[in-house]
Amino acid sequence: MERGQIRWRRFQPTPRRLQRTFLRALLRGTRGRSLSAVAVASVVPGLDKGVRRFFEQETGRCPFFISHRADLGFTLKVDRPREVGADRLADIAGALVRHRPPLIVIDSGTAVTCDVVNSRCEYIGGAIFPGMALASRALADHTAKLRKVSVRVPDSPLGTQTAAQIRAGIFFGSLGALERLIREYQKILGVKCPVIATGGLSLLLRGRAGVIDEYDPDLIFLGIHSIRQRNAARAADHA
Repeated sequence: MERGQIRWRRFQPTPRRLQRTFLRALLRGTRGRSLSAVAVASVVPGLDKGVRRFFEQETGRCPFFISHRADLGFTLKVDRPREVGADRLADIAGALVRHRPPLIVIDSGTAVTCDVVNSRCEYIGGAIFPGMALASRALADHTAKLRKVSVRVPDSPLGTQTAAQIRAGIFFGSLGALERLIREYQKILGVKCPVIATGGLSLLLRGRAGVIDEYDPDLIFLGIHSIRQRNAARAADHA
């Protein structure tokens, strides 16, 4: 990221085993540009050591890993801060770059995560439930007669054959769960606040979930950048 602008993006599923070709692909967008820092929001701890070693060798930069121990720009007011994923920390930080608290952040991917920040800029908790693709796969894996269906917006909530019924149940069930959770969070906060959604599957909800105010595909990148800058500044102050 340069001057607050994202220069290059790449989506690449995380492999079960870390390969250098996978990591080199992440660096393709930096060709011809000077690399000033590397920051990582990892949710696969088993790969962290290899990621760190690769970037140190290839770039000469020691990667900064986002965690609950970092200066996040907000306070974690939950029972076990260490359990909050780095991706969720980055999502919240990214939302706070563009919005004042209180706010609610939704990330819809493999799982749907909901994160709530109060007016004191404290992360006070949230919820996790299966994403639509995961729900479809779970039905196929654990029932004898149901098959996995593609995730898309159904034509109707009233399916007239099995695949359409699965699609309707998953989509409208997820949408209903999300709307109910957001209403409950607004009650807890005692004020209507911005609801920002991110993640690939949030595109399916765009324009269909009246409780979502904004879709921002770049929250995690903005958050990673923001947190790394905060901690680099703090390290410089203590040098």
